[in-house]
Amino acid sequence: MNKIEKTIKTLSKLELKPVFESFNIDNPIKVTVNVEVFNHGKYLRQCLDSILNQLVNFNVIVNIHDDASTDDSQSIIKEYQRKYPNIIRPIFQKQNIYSKTQKENPVLIIQGLRVQGQYVAMCEGDDYWTNPYKIQIQTTLMDQNVNCHLCLHVVEKINNKTGELMCLMPSYKIRSDLLQPKKFIPLILNKYSFQTSSYFFRAEDSINYYKSLPRYADIMPTGDETMLMYYGQLGNVIFINKKMSAYRKFADGSWSVRHRKYTEEKNLSVLEARIESLTHYDLFTNFRFHKACSERINRVKLSVYLRTKNNESLMKDKEVMNFFRKKHFISYCFFKYPKLYKMLKRKNGNEKA
Repeated sequence: MNKIEKTIKTLSKLELKPVFESFNIDNPIKVTVNVEVFNHGKYLRQCLDSILNQLVNFNVIVNIHDDASTDDSQSIIKEYQRKYPNIIRPIFQKQNIYSKTQKENPVLIIQGLRVQGQYVAMCEGDDYWTNPYKIQIQTTLMDQNVNCHLCLHVVEKINNKTGELMCLMPSYKIRSDLLQPKKFIPLILNKYSFQTSSYFFRAEDSINYYKSLPRYADIMPTGDETMLMYYGQLGNVIFINKKMSAYRKFADGSWSVRHRKYTEEKNLSVLEARIESLTHYDLFTNFRFHKACSERINRVKLSVYLRTKNNESLMKDKEVMNFFRKKHFISYCFFKYPKLYKMLKRKNGNEKA
């Protein structure tokens, strides 16, 4: 049992109260929870209740941003605000901000700059926390590790249509530990492994980040991965190998649903934005993670070439072709030697006949 696991075990012995009971107006705010909402009425009560029932020994506020919902989200938020006026602090937009820019950052900037206290946790309106000690655990660990700027944990990805567990995020095993930037950044650039309902970071870092949003982050239409790229390069990352929240895949109003409606042209523009973003991130970090950035760029470029069937340009791009050969050797062979592919396909067809 390492230090992180020992700390978690001792927290169950503390005298803790739910967020809605522990709030004391005479005490400072310790944690801000940012909740972004758009037409999440079906799920919002479970989200807010999972936050308000967290067992803590400090003050927590919940900053809610409703992006002009057209369902009953706003009435639910107002109901909770009336019940917990010191805790629930909403903003109601009259016009949908996301639809104007097709980017998440304008909302995240509003939320990121109005945080208070020492730490920020995130939970989008269609997700929920499953462990009542979640933010007490994350707060305690961040208090103990002053050089850490980010704390994450395991998230259950739930299919919203069937209610079934799709997978865990991350899907690979990592023990509870401190991850140095040189390990963490290549990890997240290789694959988006962590989900926003686990994000926990310092309020000061949030304000610094959103006061002057880096170019690499401004380019991307999504804001979750670029946040990890920023906080993860500031110092060590605490990872807790414990399931403490749930992410609804394909929930109404979610990015995953909006993304499925994208045209091929829109999907390609997102991939091209990612290439540009990664190039700027490489510059932003003074090439500390150049190998990981280059590999991710080549992976995205390969996807663009194949989706657009731009074989001629792909053949001329030596870096991408080298990546193709190393990481996808069989597909590479079929691409480079199409006659071989046709021959094997014909042979396989004859055998089945």
